[in-house]
Amino acid sequence: MLLDRDAFDNVNCESFEEEIIRTEMELINNDDFILVQKKLEKISVKYQEVIALKYFEEKSVREISEILNKKEGTIKSLISRGLQKLRDSL
Repeated sequence: MLLDRDAFDNVNCESFEEEIIRTEMELINNDDFILVQKKLEKISVKYQEVIALKYFEEKSVREISEILNKKEGTIKSLISRGLQKLRDSL
């Protein structure tokens, strides 16, 4: 059985190029994530906690409020201030 080499090469080239693009995007996203993690470690623990719960563990403000035993308004303020400190450091 003979394969059409041109068709085989075109499919491989396209999928290979797609794989390269996907890999490059994953590396960029990973680099960004590592940068944010490093910057996050430099802000106060009270901000780290709420940001981690909100964005990494995908908890709601209400859930974070219950976990940390703080008012929802306090949690919102901590998230807002923490994000601002994180933005300032980037």
